[in-house]
Amino acid sequence: ELQTQLQNLAANTRVIEQRKKDIALTQQSIVGAADTIAYRDHLGSVIQVFNEIPHQILMNQLHVLCRKVDDIVKDFKVQQPFKLDVDSDLDWLLRYDNGRTHSISRASGGERIILGLAFRLATHSIFAQQFPFIAIDEPTNHLDEQNVPIVAALFRTLSTNMGKYGLQKVIYCTHSRDVASQADKVITL
Repeated sequence: ELQTQLQNLAANTRVIEQRKKDIALTQQSIVGAADTIAYRDHLGSVIQVFNEIPHQILMNQLHVLCRKVDDIVKDFKVQQPFKLDVDSDLDWLLRYDNGRTHSISRASGGERIILGLAFRLATHSIFAQQFPFIAIDEPTNHLDEQNVPIVAALFRTLSTNMGKYGLQKVIYCTHSRDVASQADKVITL
């Protein structure tokens, strides 16, 4: 009977040793799985950051463009100063000194004309500096009569500050006599 008990004890010891080995392997598997999960999470974070890089580059470039537009709008000395901005969804916004903000789609006719000209000058200074001129077609098209003097004043400011914007010539076509009167030379067709 003692021999049977010793044999059972030896068998139980082997079972216990095997279970210890199984537990150690399970622990190693759990640690390995945790490392894999951590690596995947880290890799996922790296991939997410990598995927966001083009958006961040675009946002940075658009903010540079916005600051250039803002500087030009400031030169135009508008009655109600505003700044151009872009949100994380790449929607254009107007921000006013009084704290008001709204989408560019809600801009008034005069604001759109000011922004259009400022945007053309800003993009010219970023992308086309090698060309000393800018051409603008019908800057008063679809504009009500009360905003035509705004455009005329913008062209007056532009003609006196062309060098500041890297320009030697501004060529534009217009039906407006007020805007045409701001030109150094007028060709009537």
